[in-house]
Amino acid sequence: MYRVLADTLQPYADATIRYFEKQHGVVSVQIETEVDPDVSFRPTFHGKLPDKHLLCVEVSETPLPPGIHEFIIQARNQNLPARLWVVIPKGILPAVDVKALGFLRDNGVGLMEIEDARKTTVLSGPPLSISLTGLRQFRITEFPGKYRDGIRLAIDTFRNGNPAKGCSELYDIIESLTRKLAAKASKIPGGVRHPLNMDLAKANWLPLLEALRKEIDRQTLGCPNLTVQLFNRLIALTEYRNDTGHKPKNLEQLRIRDRQLRTRFESACDELQNLIRASAPLRL
Repeated sequence: MYRVLADTLQPYADATIRYFEKQHGVVSVQIETEVDPDVSFRPTFHGKLPDKHLLCVEVSETPLPPGIHEFIIQARNQNLPARLWVVIPKGILPAVDVKALGFLRDNGVGLMEIEDARKTTVLSGPPLSISLTGLRQFRITEFPGKYRDGIRLAIDTFRNGNPAKGCSELYDIIESLTRKLAAKASKIPGGVRHPLNMDLAKANWLPLLEALRKEIDRQTLGCPNLTVQLFNRLIALTEYRNDTGHKPKNLEQLRIRDRQLRTRFESACDELQNLIRASAPLRL
């Protein structure tokens, strides 16, 4: 059954398979086979999780088995929706390997000790979907302090396996800021060319953005960067926002969704920063 895994590790691999079948509902387990034509590394086994992700497990005597770096890079390049665990037999790790744990944590890889199918210890994890760990790094300190917690929460939500909710949280921040902008502009004489005849706190976001694009007087407000082009890009976000909740039905749909949502999340973060800077003179 196993062609590469050492004989001494095979009982642990069998126990690990039983554990993930029972505790995580993994099905269609395949041993030492490719997970993708463009990913050369073949883990000890892989299978399908109920949420359509691949589960990939490498049973090893070390937290950083040979080939694991290559697997992460190739899987990330292929936008592979896979959750990767490294599993080691209990007792072979005499002390916490800080460097190894740091690498695994930074790359969203889980690390587990196993004694048998009923006795496991998670040392690091749970793992993130590799397709989501490729999210661009953001400098949170470039945003005003009052936005940092919300942005960090959205990033964590995205990377921890719920990219649709992470995008939604980011859109909520942008929407809240545009409503504050509308309220402030409406109170400044000449801030809007014509009154915004809507409930600024409850009106649908799209009509509000369209009204701001048409009526806001950026010169009067002292905000020359509140341009039509900026509002056009914000309006485009509303279409994406309504599309984030569709659940993928298979691995390929999940791969496409994650790639799209990663692009949308990064774009939304950029537009939030543009909006914050453009409206800065209003001290919102």
